[in-house]
Amino acid sequence: MAKYTNYASYGKSSKSSKFNSKKNYSSFWMDDDNDYYTSSNSKFAGLGSTKRSASDDIVKVIKLASYQRAIANFVKILTKKNIPVIFKGDTSYTDFESVVLSTDIKDTNFDVSVGLALHEGSHIILTDPMYLTKMNEDYSFKYSDNSGYWSTWKNMVNWIEDRRIDNFIFKTSPGYKAYYHKMYDHYWNDKNITKGLLSSDYRDPSDINDWFFRIINSLNPASQPNALPRLAEILQLIDTPHISRLTSVQEVGDIATKVLDIMLEAAKDAKDKKEEQEAQQGATGPKGNGAPMESTGGEGTDSGEEEATEGEGKLTTGEAQQVSTAIRKQKDFLEGRLNKKAGTKSLTNKLRDMSKTNVEVQNVGGGNVPDVNCLIYDLTGDDKVSRLADVNVKMCDLRSNASLSWGQRNELGLDSLQTEAYNISSILPDGFSSYRAGYEEHIQTGTDMGALLGKKLQVRNEVRELVHNRMRTGSIDNKRLASAGYGIESIFKQVHMDQYKKANLHISLDGSGSMGGEKWTNTIVMTMAIAKAATYVQNLDIQVSIRVTNSSGQKAIPVVVNCYDSRKNNLRQLRDIFSSFSPQSMTPEGLCFDAMIKRNMMVTGGGELDSYFLNISDGQPGGVNGYEGVAAQMHTQKQINILRKDYNMSILGFYMNNQTDFLNTMGGQREFSSFQVMYGVKDSKVVAANDAIGIAKALNEKFLAGSSKI
Repeated sequence: MAKYTNYASYGKSSKSSKFNSKKNYSSFWMDDDNDYYTSSNSKFAGLGSTKRSASDDIVKVIKLASYQRAIANFVKILTKKNIPVIFKGDTSYTDFESVVLSTDIKDTNFDVSVGLALHEGSHIILTDPMYLTKMNEDYSFKYSDNSGYWSTWKNMVNWIEDRRIDNFIFKTSPGYKAYYHKMYDHYWNDKNITKGLLSSDYRDPSDINDWFFRIINSLNPASQPNALPRLAEILQLIDTPHISRLTSVQEVGDIATKVLDIMLEAAKDAKDKKEEQEAQQGATGPKGNGAPMESTGGEGTDSGEEEATEGEGKLTTGEAQQVSTAIRKQKDFLEGRLNKKAGTKSLTNKLRDMSKTNVEVQNVGGGNVPDVNCLIYDLTGDDKVSRLADVNVKMCDLRSNASLSWGQRNELGLDSLQTEAYNISSILPDGFSSYRAGYEEHIQTGTDMGALLGKKLQVRNEVRELVHNRMRTGSIDNKRLASAGYGIESIFKQVHMDQYKKANLHISLDGSGSMGGEKWTNTIVMTMAIAKAATYVQNLDIQVSIRVTNSSGQKAIPVVVNCYDSRKNNLRQLRDIFSSFSPQSMTPEGLCFDAMIKRNMMVTGGGELDSYFLNISDGQPGGVNGYEGVAAQMHTQKQINILRKDYNMSILGFYMNNQTDFLNTMGGQREFSSFQVMYGVKDSKVVAANDAIGIAKALNEKFLAGSSKI
């Protein structure tokens, strides 16, 4: 018989490698932080940088949706197919059209789940489901008379096929090895499995279960190929170091059949030998001269076979139970029956809806202010708000039609429109309603005003050219060329260009309840005017975000809504936002700014671009438990200073107020003084709610400042 080859290294890195069973490999592309995904500068923090209580259902759903997108990207890259990744129930498997994962996924088992998804995805591209079905039919007849052996054969096919497809991925996509290592460690290199392999248990050659346990754990470093009489022969037949020689699941089925035939033959021989020894012992026992029966697990094999080894002792009752549980987990893996906590129907439905929304979770705060989660919704890349606006218009038209009864309105689709509007608004941040906000007049006013403002901003498009003639260096002046050769050397000209830099403006709006009424309508007019004006200017980009809070369980959490980006949205996007949103809740602005910075939402100013940040609010930061007072003000000031220094942004802080004599009161002076602490004395200004034009003029002056020329 061929000499046994050590298989322990397959699917596991060597001691000299950098593989670390405790390291989370997703931190390479999420965050690389000792506290696992809590880096303050992460661009992928929505996949883990959270500290969540059990009541924060919205955070849990958002994180699961983020996991889902990330894992789907892995599977898509690996398989080169757009294979859906679905979270539902308590099992993980593939139906050869999608990859299904349990909803019981979290930061600590994310790498294992990635490995599992990649493994299931590779089945889709490498395993033929039609032939697998045919084999099931063919071999079920072969082993139908042997109770229990049919499932053993199926699991043996699954195990060998897993080795084949995993080996293919290891060779073709070595970058994914770490995720497979984590999966192997979780399911196959369990410490209790190691105890079972080293013990004197599971060495009965007459027990098919002992054979199966030893074979499927032959890659464990503690594996002993001579634990059973013909085990080494079987492992040599499977030959995992050369598993790539198998090119189809049909060949795998043939190997599994040969393996099971050897197992059944060896088990029968062991059973016959045991019965023979028992018969001999029974015949000699009464005379008192019979030798005791030796353990079958320690017996030698027939001539030409290697002798079976003994273990390190029997397992205790507790250890045996732990090993049995670990073996059950392995069999569940092979059968696609991973026992995890099942997600509730409500959670599954929320996940289905949230997976269609681009929202992330970012951990913010810390130090002297609370360490909390902040949600970041990006509505610039989908049509949810536009669809909500359209549905709201249709509903409004039906409701306002006095000639129709309620029954007739419902027949024309009012009920279905209400349901659709509710479903859309329920997965958007607080403030977006299934009813029209009623700001159409102000939206149009701002749009019209922007058309006039845009013409005044045309100066940013102008390029002034100053030509200097009769120069000794530069480009040849054709008009002076005829003078060359007559001792005249000043036949060159120099052209100097004078133009404004490109500019980017981020407008951050306070969407709290106190901003309602006249403050909000004038904010709409001003924002729409600037956004419309920017469409007339070639080198001016605009982004608009709104700050609110969402309820999560018993808590309020900060929320940033990225609403509009002129680089990829047309103006209708902003119109739809304002027609669907009404101010409510609170606004812990410093925490929101913190999240925006960590998510890299700001545009950095530099030699070729001027960057501006315009904040509009009407109060002090607060609204989240423990985030208030001086500590919140200083935290907000810190974020604004980061924008100034690290992003080279010019800051404009406008304090919205309805009172014309606001600064003449003690309260007004005190409030505005705190505002100046956060945004700077020079960059802070009190603006009346009806002075939207004043804001636009101030912004225009900033744009046209001499420092913005190149």
